[in-house]
Amino acid sequence: MQAKYIIVPEDQRSDWFSKLSKLRMRCYRVFPYLYDGTIEIEQDYFSQFLNDTRALLVIIQNEKDELLGYCTGISLESEMSIISDLDRCSLNPRETLYITDVIIDPKVQGRGLGTCVLLEIETHAKQMGYKSFIFLTVHRSENHLLKPKSYISPDKTWTNAGYMKTQHRIEYEWLTFVAPGLSEATSNTMELWVKQ
Repeated sequence: MQAKYIIVPEDQRSDWFSKLSKLRMRCYRVFPYLYDGTIEIEQDYFSQFLNDTRALLVIIQNEKDELLGYCTGISLESEMSIISDLDRCSLNPRETLYITDVIIDPKVQGRGLGTCVLLEIETHAKQMGYKSFIFLTVHRSENHLLKPKSYISPDKTWTNAGYMKTQHRIEYEWLTFVAPGLSEATSNTMELWVKQ
């Protein structure tokens, strides 16, 4: 399978938000995120990429121009909600890209697309002056009720891409599936990964 990695120009980002929202909701609906999102929540989420001139969006398409996945990043400086939680990390917010999503369509997961799109966004980010990269992953207990037996943690992928899991934890609230078909607003623990 041929994959193309495309940096989407700032003035074309909004053209992609509908497709990205649908893929994001589908991928995050399952373990470990268990996110019960809506189009309205997604529209609000993607609006941050219109307000940050230093944001990046890389999409992955196949030879038929079908969307296979994407990666987004914004300046940590513009994400004030987590800066206070990271004060002890010694990261320069202006020089740190906060990678907000690495989303790969489940039909093509396990083929290295996630690693490749991470490297693609990092390459472009370095050209813009970014020196450090962070992202957050959700932490779930090993014996979580909704964890499928076939689940494989992506931690090895992130480690192989040069990221290190830190001890920093941040709480985020979203509509979370707490049982099959039942969701409620729940605080979710996120773990910080860093690459410098």
